[in-house]
Amino acid sequence: FDTGAGIQVIQNGSAGTKVPCDMSIFVSSSSATNTVMTLTKDATVGIGTDSPEQKLHLSHADTDCQVVIDTHSSTLIDGSEIHFRKSGSDDAASPGVVEENDLLGMLRFYGYNSSGTNYDQGANIQVWVDGEPNTSSDSSDMPSRMVFAVSADGSSSPTDAMTIKSSGNVGIGESSPDTLLHL
Repeated sequence: FDTGAGIQVIQNGSAGTKVPCDMSIFVSSSSATNTVMTLTKDATVGIGTDSPEQKLHLSHADTDCQVVIDTHSSTLIDGSEIHFRKSGSDDAASPGVVEENDLLGMLRFYGYNSSGTNYDQGANIQVWVDGEPNTSSDSSDMPSRMVFAVSADGSSSPTDAMTIKSSGNVGIGESSPDTLLHL
């Protein structure tokens, strides 16, 4: 292609009754062809990469890789949101109640290491169930705690630095704060 855009479907695996394929969407100019998005037979999507490692993998070279979520509304309580949802069941069609100490979600932050071999974790933010959800007296409660973990110099294993419990107690260097501020 000299210029333009296209969709490329490539067989990825042995053909049986169905042929497993990956699909790429690309754009071309007079100097280069760039893959914009890849959909794999394993149900992964890559934007800016043709080898997605997870369900959604975004990659961009030379500048920040940013995700923008816009909300346009004159209603004060409308805003952009990201939802992390956890079920205590392995069946998506039949969600189950989560239990105390279940991990509800985590944000992880990585940097490429100096030996050029791996991305090492620098920090994370975790949210855990912190009590009994869905009790007989309240079928809609979800007690939780938030943990902020950071890696010390010379380490790639974050340790808990601050915990906010469902009671509102905050622990700095203390994972089970028993007062409003526990140092």
